[in-house]
Amino acid sequence: MSEIVCSRCGLQPDRTQVGRLSPWEVAKACAFSAVLQRMGSHLDQTPSEILGERVDTFISKQLTLEGGGNPKARAVRLLLMKCKSTAYVPGKFPENRGGRKRTYTEHQEKEAARVAMTLKAQRRRVCPALVRATLPKKLVNPDTGKPMSNWKVRQIFQTRCYDEDEDDPWEWLACASQDYLTDAMQAARLLTRLRRSLAPLAPLARSLVPLARSINSLARSLVPLARSLARSLARSLVLLARSLVPLSRSLARSLVPLARSARSLACPARSLH
Repeated sequence: MSEIVCSRCGLQPDRTQVGRLSPWEVAKACAFSAVLQRMGSHLDQTPSEILGERVDTFISKQLTLEGGGNPKARAVRLLLMKCKSTAYVPGKFPENRGGRKRTYTEHQEKEAARVAMTLKAQRRRVCPALVRATLPKKLVNPDTGKPMSNWKVRQIFQTRCYDEDEDDPWEWLACASQDYLTDAMQAARLLTRLRRSLAPLAPLARSLVPLARSINSLARSLVPLARSLARSLARSLVLLARSLVPLSRSLARSLVPLARSARSLACPARSLH
């Protein structure tokens, strides 16, 4: 293990990770290195000549890791190189401690808390939507460009908003369902719920619009065809009727002698009676 300095304990020994050096051990390593350097310059010898071995090997034997054991000489060498930097002090946290970077600044969260406490002082209902409406440009996520979420605004309510003392924040907020609704507000609420329930059907309706337009255009194109078919059928029926007139007349004329002969045959039968 090349890195033996705990990155999360700072100057708190009880938070030191197992297998790492506590802040006291880190200070001992830096002190050994500084003292050996001064002794070498005073005796006009190198520290390794004074010790009879490498400096990092000697210092590693004097240090104890959390949980027991001694660090390796290479790890101590890297620690001494870090200690020589003027920007490093024992217990200093690393610049990049990992994790996600902060989305909203301290100023944005303080402004949201200020607006919420002002609304409550004015005896108005405190809700995320009203806070965002008061600060529409300030409460914007710089990464996505969207407004601050309800969860984040409520978290600010519970951590930064207070009535009399900062140590007594708004941990328990009133439930929104307990607000009294008038008849007009109930009608608006029902209309909103109806719109939200029908919102999933909007894409389906939009997809059916081109189909309806195509059906309408098809129907319009079929109107002239239906009219022409009706006209041709009517003309054919008229022609058929006109062609049947002479046939019916000739049939009627041929039936006249037959009717007369039937009448003549019927007359003697009457005379016999």
